[in-house]
Amino acid sequence: MVEPPTIPRHAAEEMDRLVARARATGSAQAEWEAVAQCARIARRASRIATGGLRSQAASRWLDDQYARWRDASGTTSHDAFLTDCATACMEHFAPDVLSVDYGEIDCAHYGSWSRYVEAIRRTDELVWRLWQRAESLPSYQGRTVFLILPDHGRQLEGPTGPGFIHHSDFYTGQGADEGCRRVWMLAVGAGVEPGRIIDRPTPSTSAARVGLELLGLPPA
Repeated sequence: MVEPPTIPRHAAEEMDRLVARARATGSAQAEWEAVAQCARIARRASRIATGGLRSQAASRWLDDQYARWRDASGTTSHDAFLTDCATACMEHFAPDVLSVDYGEIDCAHYGSWSRYVEAIRRTDELVWRLWQRAESLPSYQGRTVFLILPDHGRQLEGPTGPGFIHHSDFYTGQGADEGCRRVWMLAVGAGVEPGRIIDRPTPSTSAARVGLELLGLPPA
């Protein structure tokens, strides 16, 4: 399990101050320079957890991937980092099963529809990159299935506000509704009938069952 890099609170607060001061000047150039400085801070201050890795070889591999990302000058997107790790993992280890869990789409909680839509577009692009790489590798080409789905649904629209912002508390069940309990799922790859549409919501708990069946294993 590879977790995305995290930024400590003090670094995030420093970045907020930089952007606020630049915005107060009214200068687009000042804002652009502040954003570039924030990207450098994000890389320098970020940390990555390796507790989910079970071997020293995997830990060394992840350290190398992280060092390359941290020392680069491209995007600071954590989901892009996960995509790079996933493709490198397929090339180096060729695992039978790989789970990639993107998180930036959770910006929906901030209530900005434009940011939410942009995160959806970026996630679509990253998934497409994963699929293209899988289809280019002999270990996966023509024998791989992608199951693409969110980790939970979203609250249905109602009088309390836009549903896309919220979901229920899965530990207490507070505010749970059908929008949270069910999700969409896209399957693509070997053995999947192209263009077939099953027009009904999918219980989120069924994803593991489908994956096990595709692997020829009995559902738990």
